[in-house]
Amino acid sequence: MKLDSIVYDIPTLANALTEKLVEESPTFNAMYPSQTATSLVNTLAGVGSMLQYTVVSAMANAYMDSAFSPSGIYQLAETLGNNLHGNIAARLVCEITRINCRGNSILIPAGSQFEVEGIPFFNIDEINFAPRYNTVKNITLMQGHLVTVERTTAGIPNEKLYFSADFKADPNNIKVFVNGEQWNIAETFISYDTGSVIDASELKVVVVKTDAEGRAYVKLGNGINGLLPSSNSIIRIQYVSNDGEEGNITKNNLNIKLLTPIYQNNELLEVEFPTSTTSYGGAPQQSLEVLKATSPNIFASGHRAIRRDDYRALLMN
Repeated sequence: MKLDSIVYDIPTLANALTEKLVEESPTFNAMYPSQTATSLVNTLAGVGSMLQYTVVSAMANAYMDSAFSPSGIYQLAETLGNNLHGNIAARLVCEITRINCRGNSILIPAGSQFEVEGIPFFNIDEINFAPRYNTVKNITLMQGHLVTVERTTAGIPNEKLYFSADFKADPNNIKVFVNGEQWNIAETFISYDTGSVIDASELKVVVVKTDAEGRAYVKLGNGINGLLPSSNSIIRIQYVSNDGEEGNITKNNLNIKLLTPIYQNNELLEVEFPTSTTSYGGAPQQSLEVLKATSPNIFASGHRAIRRDDYRALLMN
């Protein structure tokens, strides 16, 4: 029961809950044999005249107390609308100096492989030693591998295309191309309906999420909320597969190597790295403690930032 498909009125909430209970029972099985959860589900499934606020508050606060396993907490956090995410990639800034090929302009393409203290990194932007006398560049490296995956659509509304597993995909560095054209990534399709846009090109959006098992997927629109690509469309997803906080390196004089071979006039480029900063910013997926603390308030807020508790929950996540 995702927030992008909920309208906060009692009949819709009751129907959504009943559908979830019947079609996706593993989510609710994570709560059993909790008597509180059993009573809550039965009450909400048949709710008629209860106040909306009472229903939402009861669901938000009782669910997390009812989960008894890590997988159950992840499932319930996703059900309550918490935006699960994978690892966040570490970055470092350094200087790169070419020690040969100095009489020529030379280019190191974006996504080339580097190694920092034995850990894989890559350059975010191309490194262009031009004009020819330019021998030193400041660059930023990101931990992990740049991965490209292609999927073919079936033309089904709200289709999900899975492309990564094990919470490895960095949510901040994902690009999605539909038949060669890059589409925007949105948090939800709610704001992208056919009646609210001037130009249909504004509906070229996808939603990228991570499920409770750590599998990242692209969700397509349905033709009313977000465009629906035709069947056999090619969806190309580019993302960063990384090691999270393991990419944080606090050491002076880092040992950095360029692994991708770059040639100029049949001569292999050689480089060195005179300066570097600490690799920082790497982080794992949300902890169970964070999910338990933020999910109830995120669900109760409906992803709106109005009350102080709304801001606190969204910022913590």
